[in-house]
Amino acid sequence: MTDRTSDRFRFGLGFIAFFGLLMRTLYVMVASGKVGGDGRYCHAVASLVADGKGFIFPGPYALHGRTVAGPPHPPAWPLTLTGAALVGLRCALSHPTLV
Repeated sequence: MTDRTSDRFRFGLGFIAFFGLLMRTLYVMVASGKVGGDGRYCHAVASLVADGKGFIFPGPYALHGRTVAGPPHPPAWPLTLTGAALVGLRCALSHPTLV
């Protein structure tokens, strides 16, 4: 590669890296404290398993106290989060992938 091509490549790569860092920073600033989707589901299941309720759907239990057998997702990640919940990390933001 020529020096000019190499410089353009470095500039483009630096721009992409800077833009990615900027977008991630803005996302964390705006979305911090907001957990939804699969993150909310996995956190709720992990808390229920840690409380001895087993793998039940968190929605019906939270809204009506009904225990409906689950889960619709594979249990490996909620089980991993259950370990964190058992040692006292109960906040949704303390679970690693939720932030």
